[in-house]
Amino acid sequence: MKNFIEEILNHYRDLGMTEEKLNNLRNALQKEFQTMEITIVNPTGEWVQETPMKEQLGIPENDFNYHIIPGNISRRAEVCLTQELLVNLPSMLPDIVSVENEIEFINYGDTELVYVVTTPESRNTILVGQPITPLGTVKIEYENLRKLSKKNPNLVVSPLGYATNGKRECYITPYIHQARCIATYANNYGAYIPEPYYRFEPYTEEDEYLITKTIIANLIRLYNEDEKLALAECKIGGGDFIMEKEFDLLPHTEENALKHMKLIAARKLINIELKEYIELIKKEFKRRTYYRTLAEKDPSIIINLKNRVAMSTEAINDGINLGLTLRKTPNK
Repeated sequence: MKNFIEEILNHYRDLGMTEEKLNNLRNALQKEFQTMEITIVNPTGEWVQETPMKEQLGIPENDFNYHIIPGNISRRAEVCLTQELLVNLPSMLPDIVSVENEIEFINYGDTELVYVVTTPESRNTILVGQPITPLGTVKIEYENLRKLSKKNPNLVVSPLGYATNGKRECYITPYIHQARCIATYANNYGAYIPEPYYRFEPYTEEDEYLITKTIIANLIRLYNEDEKLALAECKIGGGDFIMEKEFDLLPHTEENALKHMKLIAARKLINIELKEYIELIKKEFKRRTYYRTLAEKDPSIIINLKNRVAMSTEAINDGINLGLTLRKTPNK
């Protein structure tokens, strides 16, 4: 097991992860693997011991260090406010969550912390606003996803419910099992994969072209001609789009990419003409837009927020053409 953990750490070391973060990952993995299924057989061949296998869904740690805290406010106090909301969800959304359900942390972003609630029948995702996220922001995203999913049910995840206690807010969506979160890391497009251990896997050159082209096509596809509404403030490099796990087992074709890509975040919708929206896509996605602080943020960027890696001109143009074609055949 020790050698397996070191192989994982070497993978991240090659991608440029710092030694401090590698040590944190090592500790988390050692703790996680203690819960994995272990069968011990004595010299006579008799079964001796077995511990239960825990299915890997995301980051193998608790949520404490993934809360983004404003200023000098107590981290422990902010974590307690998140837990307070989660504990009271059964009384706020009784048709979705019950007191018997297990809730576990799996991921995080600048806007929300991500949890999975497991019921006897299914799993759902809970997205809780970060401490730094202004109250009301999560509700806007919930409403945006509801709106988009009505016209695009096969592309956009449809929220099941929203709740707030006045201190924290959240919405719940169906859980997409071990989804591959499309992202950028260092100088690569790729995906975060949760199993058998949480890691970033860069795409091949062919897959990068296919995935980025499909993202652009879906942005065009989502444009609402009746209301002149388009998706904005996308974090293409941060998991707004995911691929279903099933895609890994299929030929990586345009048809399969369109079928298995889903939008799971929608921070903002803007009023804009389609022609103008297309010009912004051509302008913004050909460049790197990543920033560490708000002072570094380019205020002219409207759609492509915080992306570490520019898309190829070929992928952008082909994605636009594909999206326009899909608008003529919306059921494809």
